Amino acid sequence: MVKGLFFLWTFVLIARPQDFFYFIAPFRPALVLTLIVFFAAALSVGLKDASSFKNSAQLKRYLFLYAVMALGVPFSIHRGVSFDFILFQVFPNLLFFYVSVLLISSRRDLENFIFCVCCANFFYVGLGLLTSSGAQGRFQFGSMYDANDLAYFLISTFPLSFYYLSKNEALFKRAVAFVSVVFSIAVSVMTGSRGGLLGLGTVLLLVLFSRWSPLKLIHRILFVIILIVGVTVNLDKIDVDRFGTLLNAETDYNITSESGRLSIWKTALKLTMTHPFTGVGVGCFANAIGSYRQEIGEIPRWQAPHNSFVQLLTEVGLVGFCIFLSMVSSAMMVFLRCARGDSPILNVSCLAPVGRVIFIAFLGNLVTSFFLSMAYSILLTLFFAFSFILQNLMEREAGGVAG
Repeated sequence: MVKGLFFLWTFVLIARPQDFFYFIAPFRPALVLTLIVFFAAALSVGLKDASSFKNSAQLKRYLFLYAVMALGVPFSIHRGVSFDFILFQVFPNLLFFYVSVLLISSRRDLENFIFCVCCANFFYVGLGLLTSSGAQGRFQFGSMYDANDLAYFLISTFPLSFYYLSKNEALFKRAVAFVSVVFSIAVSVMTGSRGGLLGLGTVLLLVLFSRWSPLKLIHRILFVIILIVGVTVNLDKIDVDRFGTLLNAETDYNITSESGRLSIWKTALKLTMTHPFTGVGVGCFANAIGSYRQEIGEIPRWQAPHNSFVQLLTEVGLVGFCIFLSMVSSAMMVFLRCARGDSPILNVSCLAPVGRVIFIAFLGNLVTSFFLSMAYSILLTLFFAFSFILQNLMEREAGGVAG
């Protein structure tokens, strides 16, 4: 019962059905489910399993990062914004992480968790395509994501579907996985997101050419054929000129313009040097850069950082940024150890294929988020939770074999 509620909560957080069915939005489904699932999980398994968290380095890092964010509120350039952001954006992510690692305790649980994310991807991209016929320009739909954010969402989630294409799963699961992959790739390209294209390219290179590919050789060949045919048929819907600027980056406005991303990142580094320990405050990047430009006599543009790493560095300072990097590197190491499948333990438990698709999705997430302001995304928290769960499962398998 509790796990069923948790999967429903996960679906609502990621698929955001309230973006399409507006009549449910006033009922605040995400907030209501957050409260219900947290208390249900705490009452059913929280007390007896709390001891399993005491040696979790990843959980401690997450708590330390949250503490740094909270301690920085009094020093924020806009304390009200930072307080609200930590309470209503970051804290729910922390709860999601806690409940995820509390409830997902077996390989079957993890597979169901991953499939829930795949269903969220299937729902969002499928319903989005159905409700956005005739869309012009850069492709987007819903009220949550702009074109760049949509590419980030899809690239972070669709690679997980490869796990079900590479197994003898039920036809329903394979159908959901196939549609998610095809539609996500198509929409990612149609968004015109250049950062998304780099993230998508990273994912496809690993899927098609790495030894960790979740697909068999014949499936890779068929996949390439489908990609070529799909691109050829829909070439008129792809902003080729926009993507072509990647080959001439030195002339792009992001490099040459005062309002471009390179200028934003340089200004962000200056702000970091003036607030090295506490940062400018969580959620206050745009306020900070606008105020800084006004102080030095420039047009006070309030702009997003367009880089998740720059966003964290500027908003939480050097200490918080180092904690964040350690969380990312720790998660990457867990996924790599699992993906290698060198140990007979992993081969027996079939964790290696899971680790590979998560590793591919996480790398796509990091590449895409390098060009977007997604430092506090629920999807990043999702991968941190995956790393904790996989670490626990690998240790449990090792302990079982040793015994």
